Formats: sequence, C-alpha cells, structure tokens
Amino acid sequence: MSSFPSRLTILMKEFSCTQQQLAEVLMVKRQTIGKYANSIAEPNLDTLSKIADFFNCSVDYLLGRADDLGTIAISPSPALELTTEERELVDTFRRMTPNLQKIAIDTMHSFAGDRETQRSDGSIATRKA
Repeated sequence: MSSFPSRLTILMKEFSCTQQQLAEVLMVKRQTIGKYANSIAEPNLDTLSKIADFFNCSVDYLLGRADDLGTIAISPSPALELTTEERELVDTFRRMTPNLQKIAIDTMHSFAGDRETQRSDGSIATRKA
C-alpha cells in the first residue's frame, strides 16, 4: 500500500488546501486530486515533484520513504519562482492560524475584485468580476 495518498491528505489538511486549490496549482482537474487521495491514480514524476515543491517537502516524504519533510533544494522554475514580496506573503501566511488564513484569502479576493458564490455543498466558488 502506498503512503502517498495518506501523506497528500495530511499535507492538504495541514496547509488548509482544498483539492480544487491544489488542482489549480498543478493545472489538473479537481477529480484528479481526488483520485490521488483515494489511491485510484498516481501522479507522474513531474506532478509528484510539483506537489513536493508546493508543500515544501521531499518526494521521499510524499512516497513514505522518509518520515520527516526533508530538506529540499528547489531549482528555479518560472512557474514556481516567487518574488521577494511573494515569499514574504507566503511566510507570513504560514504563521497565521487557519481562521486568519481564511480571512486573509477572503480579503485578497476582495481586493482583486473576485466574486464568491456559495455552492450547494457549502464550498465557495471564486470568479473574477
């Protein structure tokens, strides 16, 4: 049995990351993330590497080959490269409680002019105004 689905689920909970949010970062369908989490499908090596980069952990951790998140070196990629200001935002965001993170996200959407609508399942859909 692969450790990947459980490690992915744990990291998503720790980062308060929804399947939709991770899918958008990885440029895959939300259903694909669900398949990863439910052991129905496995990501290819490129996607696995992107997941590790997103959660700032090693691929070995994701695969259950290491029990600590590991020290990783992320080679610069145009899609993942952050400016100094973006890194500061991420660092500050990670120090917030989950409730404050939600408020920060809602505030940023408001500043960006995004519109939110609540779906029937209780989740929030965000759209550009």
